[in-house]
Amino acid sequence: MAEALTDKFEVKSLTMEDYEKEVADFIQEFYTKGDVLFQASNSTLEDENGIYEFRAKVAIQHHGASFGMYEKSTGKLVAVKVNFVHSKNCTSTPTSMLSEKYSSENMSENAEVVIRFVDVFLGDVFTELQTDKYMELGMTCVHRDFTKLGMATYLGKLSEIRAKELGCQYLVSFATSAYSQKICAKFGFTLLREIVYADYVDKPTGKKPFKSIPGQTHARLFYQKIC
Repeated sequence: MAEALTDKFEVKSLTMEDYEKEVADFIQEFYTKGDVLFQASNSTLEDENGIYEFRAKVAIQHHGASFGMYEKSTGKLVAVKVNFVHSKNCTSTPTSMLSEKYSSENMSENAEVVIRFVDVFLGDVFTELQTDKYMELGMTCVHRDFTKLGMATYLGKLSEIRAKELGCQYLVSFATSAYSQKICAKFGFTLLREIVYADYVDKPTGKKPFKSIPGQTHARLFYQKIC
């Protein structure tokens, strides 16, 4: 499978030039619109305020562990894998950077709900896993014309290699859909915790923003020790 992919496609570490050129738009088209939390919160792209794209920007600019896959014959971007490297001694996180970028005056309530949920759900992984460095396997998005070719799996393996190179002790995956949870289980990840969507209460609003998500019941956080 890997040889078949590398015959027709090439992978490169993403740069800010790539982000500005096409990665931000690619993520909006092939990740944001299909994201479970985005759909469940009844957000529009205007509501979302580019929070997913900004998280990708932070990862590419500061973490150096994200990849793009390109078709060799056309140079077309066909898949993106965004990863975050979390260090215990680093106080600046994707979530804190989002808070700094978007004040409550210009962030929609729906976007705030999603950000709070992610922050609550990630919790204190450092303490729970007794580690000082881990890689969060973030957004994976594949162009709809290139699915079922094993690209996500291939990029996941490259991510593990990069994580080891960077001295990460664990991989952590925030799986919001039944499909992504199935993939985590398939590749031997261990469940750290889960939240039942219907039970989750957003404390500032007192609402249950994810109580009705067709086909989805839980968000699950998985981990895998790699060194």
